[in-house]
Amino acid sequence: MLLRRIYKTIILCFVLMITLSFMNYGLVVKANNNSNIILNEVATVEVPGILFDVALENNYAYLAEYSRSKFHIINITDPFEPSNIKNFPVNLPHYIDVQDGIAYISAWTEGVQIYNVSNPFISYKISEFRPGTVAALMVQGDLLFVGSDYGFNILDITNPAIPQNLSYFFTDGNTHDFFVVENLLYAMAWNWTSESSWIRVIDFTNPEYPIEVGHFDLESDCYDIHVLGDYVYVAASYDGIKIINFKSMENPYFESSLDLPGRAFALEVYNNALYLGNGYSGLHVIDVSDVTSPYEITYLFTGGYAEELEIRDDFIYIAVENLGLKIIQIQENKTTNNASFNSFESVLVIFVIFTFSKILRSLLYRTSRWKK
Repeated sequence: MLLRRIYKTIILCFVLMITLSFMNYGLVVKANNNSNIILNEVATVEVPGILFDVALENNYAYLAEYSRSKFHIINITDPFEPSNIKNFPVNLPHYIDVQDGIAYISAWTEGVQIYNVSNPFISYKISEFRPGTVAALMVQGDLLFVGSDYGFNILDITNPAIPQNLSYFFTDGNTHDFFVVENLLYAMAWNWTSESSWIRVIDFTNPEYPIEVGHFDLESDCYDIHVLGDYVYVAASYDGIKIINFKSMENPYFESSLDLPGRAFALEVYNNALYLGNGYSGLHVIDVSDVTSPYEITYLFTGGYAEELEIRDDFIYIAVENLGLKIIQIQENKTTNNASFNSFESVLVIFVIFTFSKILRSLLYRTSRWKK
């Protein structure tokens, strides 16, 4: 009688252990593939100041340091061992873009400063463009989009030493960010007085006569946008992220949002995941494979105010205030990927449990008979 009770207790414990393990695996199976993302910080280039933007070209990262009015050139040939090789003064640098060895730098009240950085050790200024107070800018081919006080300019930079102003478009706000898809410019304007933002979609097929084809009011202050397919992803400050559906330019609509602790400042979408520089709460990764229900899958505390970021070849280059440029590797959690059961394996587990119980019962029965 005693042996039978011991036998039942052992079997019960064994079944519970297998069941709990199986349930744990089941939770992993339900998770989205992006939940296997691991963020691994691999290097930091120290820059003790207020940083604003980062740009990449070839083997270099370019960093705008607003507080000390400096423009930094960082060698990232090996992302694990970057080095700050050059910096030079630029008045209050904000947004930057680099193409073909030419750096375009928004210098606030000093407009756009244009530098030749093809040889970073002997960088020099080649021209400038001063339409007023400049915030955002973006290079697209031979065109430069420059956000000024209440609109933006389109410049021909076929010869960057002599930029030619082609047109001006009034947006009724300070243009804070751009994103280009083919011949469409998504411009996000911000009105300081009303503390509201909106997106204007401009067809610049003829850059001398840009035409607005879409418009959407964001109803809050916003900093950054990223466009992928029919969707515009917005870093909406204290409101987290917003996703706008622009499938119909005549009737765009609010798709979904995700509120997060912190201040959403900059974002980029990469492999169905949204990477968000979220102020003091650090770098957040959000699954946006289903735009109707985005959710956070992981985050990394950056130790400072996380701002603009760029992603290339599974490395994130993010400007972190008072710390510098952090380089973070995006890795796959292979252990999590392998933790799964299919239907056949489930049946096999049950069979193993049943067989083990029969063997154990037989052994205990023989032992009891031997003792008698």
